[in-house]
Amino acid sequence: MIERASIQHKILQHLCAMPRPVRGASEVMLNRHFGDPGAIHDLARLGLIRERGWATGPGTVWVPTPEGEALCADMAGTGTSDQAATDF
Repeated sequence: MIERASIQHKILQHLCAMPRPVRGASEVMLNRHFGDPGAIHDLARLGLIRERGWATGPGTVWVPTPEGEALCADMAGTGTSDQAATDF
């Protein structure tokens, strides 16, 4: 899967730490902060994140899948996907 402290892990942590109603970040913002476009697509290919569109209007954001939330919780040792916010 992914290694702890890897860019993929940091992206997944960041997405899982967001409050559920506003969870998600655009690819541009993730690339700006983490600087590794391939990491986003690695997570998507593994089924840990997916793109979610808006009800109205163009554009998408990346959000964790249930599998991504579970992995993030397991790696944090909390057993739950509700975690404190990470720096962004």
